[in-house]
Amino acid sequence: CGTTSLYNYLKEHPQVFGPDLKEPRYLAHAEMKIETLGKMFQEMTIVNEGEYLALYEDGAGVKYRMDGTPFYMFYPEAIQRMKDISSDSRVIISIRNPVDRIISVYNMMWNRGLTQSGFKENIDRYRKNGEIQFNGSGLYSKQIRNLWDILGRDRVHIVNFDELKNNINKTLNDIYSFLEIEAIIPENAGKSFYSSKRQLRPGIIRNILTGKFAKNIYLKLPKTLVGKMKKIFNIKGLYNDSEIDEDIKQELLEFYLDDINETEKLTGFDLSSWKSI
Repeated sequence: CGTTSLYNYLKEHPQVFGPDLKEPRYLAHAEMKIETLGKMFQEMTIVNEGEYLALYEDGAGVKYRMDGTPFYMFYPEAIQRMKDISSDSRVIISIRNPVDRIISVYNMMWNRGLTQSGFKENIDRYRKNGEIQFNGSGLYSKQIRNLWDILGRDRVHIVNFDELKNNINKTLNDIYSFLEIEAIIPENAGKSFYSSKRQLRPGIIRNILTGKFAKNIYLKLPKTLVGKMKKIFNIKGLYNDSEIDEDIKQELLEFYLDDINETEKLTGFDLSSWKSI
C-alpha cells in the first residue's frame, strides 16, 4: 500500500538502488502462476534468473539493491528465496486499512480497464456459501508471521500507511534507521506516484472522458467498447459511477476484523480507526 511512492523515495538515496522495473515478481513467478494471468502481468514479470540479475548490474557498490514486489508477502517460498539470496535481506512492508485497500485496488483495476464490473460484482466473485472469503489480500497477520519466522523480526520493518501519508519525514527516518543508512530526506518526499505510465496529459480528451460526456454517454456504450476505451486511455479518475454500498463495507470489515485485531497485537500500532466504517 503506497509501495510505488515508497520505492521512488528510497531510489533517491545514494545507498539504495532500484531498477526501473519496480515489481519484477521473479521470486514468486512460479507460485503466482504467471502463465494464467493477463498479458500485462506476463510482460512485466521476469522468469529468467539471468534477466533478473541483470536488472541490478548498475547497483553494484551500493548497500542495498531493491525489489519492490508486494506479492512476495503472500508466499513463504518467495520469502525463503530472499534469505537464500542474502541472509541479511531486509524487508519493508506497508499496511493499510484492508477495507480502504480493497476499494483502492478496485479503483485501480477500473482505471486500467481491467474490470468492467461494479464493486459489488467484483466482491461477489469471492463468496463461498454466501460469505466473503479472501485467501491473503489484506490479511496481514499471517504474512507478518511468515516474514518473522523465515527472516527474523530484526529483518522486517512495518510501516503504517497512514503514517506514510501524514508523517513522511518520520516514516523515512525510521526506515533509514532500520536500514542503518544516513538519513537523507529526498526532494520528492510526500509526492504521490501512480504506477501506470500510460496516462493522458490534462486536455480535451481527458476532460471529455471524465466530464459530462462520461456520465451521459460513455457509460451507456457497450461494455466491450468501454473496456477498450479504458485500456487505450488508461487515465486516473476515469469516470466510474459505481457507488460502494455501506453494507458491503460493513461486511468486509466484519471479515477482516479478527485479523485487524491480531495485526494490532503483533505490530503495536493503534488500529482503532480501522475498526469502524
